[in-house]
Amino acid sequence: VVCWGSNYFGILGDGTTVDRPRLVPVSGLSDAIQVAAGYTQTCALRAGGEVVCWGVNNYGQLGDGTNVDSTTPVTVVGLSDAVSIAAGPSHVCALRATGGVVCWGYNGGGGQLGDGTTMHQSTPVAVLGLSDATQLAAGDQHSCALRTGGRMACWGANGSGQLGDGTTEPTLIPVPVSGTSDAREITAGFSQSCALRAGGQAVCWGGNFYGQLGDGTATVRLVATSVSGLPDAARIVGGYDHSCALRAGGQVVCWGKNETGQLGDGTTTNRLTPVNVVGL
Repeated sequence: VVCWGSNYFGILGDGTTVDRPRLVPVSGLSDAIQVAAGYTQTCALRAGGEVVCWGVNNYGQLGDGTNVDSTTPVTVVGLSDAVSIAAGPSHVCALRATGGVVCWGYNGGGGQLGDGTTMHQSTPVAVLGLSDATQLAAGDQHSCALRTGGRMACWGANGSGQLGDGTTEPTLIPVPVSGTSDAREITAGFSQSCALRAGGQAVCWGGNFYGQLGDGTATVRLVATSVSGLPDAARIVGGYDHSCALRAGGQVVCWGKNETGQLGDGTTTNRLTPVNVVGL
């Protein structure tokens, strides 16, 4: 694994806190198969199913049972069968080979660890009532999972409806996402969540202040709502108040907040529906 950029408290994993404008190797890591980067920590899934993390550890987000920051990878305690990982700003979740999910780190935003509490956890805790997950997504203060058969569940903060259960009430354990039951991919952004349906239609729900749901409005949606003009998505990802998708033909489109040009359409105008990324 190689990293570059800001090295706040060692999040690049090279044993220093020096910012790096060019890539540097993460110390002692040569068998990674997936990487997940949060705001304060970075984690990697190793080939054998172990997870390692590095960076800030004030909430236990490194998962090693301590609150000590580390500029190099440390092993997450008690996790040897992970098949996928997802990182929020200060929490991390892992999908186990059995279909169960565990999370660790910050839990005060509404219960994004899904263990029925709001206590921060420095080692993995099981997400309650979830034994058939196939994919994970970690947002700002909420988490989501795709379940066997295309159903979805989310948990944590819900002030903008990002859990998709028709309410704005937070929940400490997973609740079903309403509006679709045939999802094949799920993602979570800052205050929104999105998914791809089996046929390629993109749907989103939650915060929509900048049009990040892509339905042509700035109206908050409490259940899954179709993204306008996007029936052929192959991949989807949620960002900080914006979302992007890869279409089946290879075109990339984005929508939502655009004040720094994050939509890639050559402007800084917010977009309520998908626009093409120029030159891609």
